[in-house]
Amino acid sequence: TERPSAAAPVQISPEQRYLKAVRDGLTGLYTPQHMSDTVSRWARFQDRDADQMVSVIVLDVDGMKGINVAFGNPVGDQVLARVAEAVRAQCRDEDLPVRIGGEVFALFLFGDNPDAAPSLASLLGSVVRNQTFATQDAPLRVTLSAGTTCRVHGEPMRQVLARADAARLASKAAGGDQVETR
Repeated sequence: TERPSAAAPVQISPEQRYLKAVRDGLTGLYTPQHMSDTVSRWARFQDRDADQMVSVIVLDVDGMKGINVAFGNPVGDQVLARVAEAVRAQCRDEDLPVRIGGEVFALFLFGDNPDAAPSLASLLGSVVRNQTFATQDAPLRVTLSAGTTCRVHGEPMRQVLARADAARLASKAAGGDQVETR
């Protein structure tokens, strides 16, 4: 009798292939590839409508490397998944939540409220800070550092993302668990 090959190709439907391309496997948030396509369209739309704006939040989990070392990668993955869950719960349908990589997330908000990004970043920090993560040793609490900014009409989105990321790094440098706006 012939045994099936261990290397037999797995059949993936076009829908599954698409979801793997646009959604992060651990968090369910969008991928950077999907982000690039979407925010480019948003920027073009914003440039045609002076009343619209694109705001960006870049956030990360404070001390993530230490969490992985102290508690193991499964607990780290649980933290990332629950942070992503909090992000999805607070986002509107029209927002774009993205896992940039590792413990870094970005949220793109389209609308007309310049205070939306700092307010949402503060809310997410509070939601995550008030969660408890179970570990074998003791309950774990985590915090977020966030940077926010708004796009200026005509500005390249990579420049906007870099500014929000610089604000996130300033938040971390100031001790973390806070929001910096630029």
